[in-house]
Amino acid sequence: FADLYGSYCDCVKFVRCKDLPSLPDHQFYLLSRGAELLDDNDPTKLLSTNKCHLWKIKAPETPEGPWQITKEKTYEHERYRSNNWPVKIASNGRYICAPTSDGRLFVWNIRTCNLVAVLADHVTMTSVR
Repeated sequence: FADLYGSYCDCVKFVRCKDLPSLPDHQFYLLSRGAELLDDNDPTKLLSTNKCHLWKIKAPETPEGPWQITKEKTYEHERYRSNNWPVKIASNGRYICAPTSDGRLFVWNIRTCNLVAVLADHVTMTSVR
């Protein structure tokens, strides 16, 4: 699955998404978050922004059959900088919550991909889990 981020993938998890169509047996939603790429000479200079992706994975129908993966959605914002904590799905299955390295929490609607909130009222924290 070369498109899944290659060696830059930082977080992957299987998820249930209440606001997306139900999947038939042997198909699953997978949420991935890559790692942003920084300049070696200037670590404050961003070379590539981080994004979260929702994938649909289909298991093989036969033992020899291929796995199939398709990108369903992309969640991104120019100010989103990930940290080392995994991205989460809200308990109601409708939002993706992604913490940042500067203590903010980005919240996207899982169905529309719209950024609905950036929570930053916890200024004394250096990371959000």
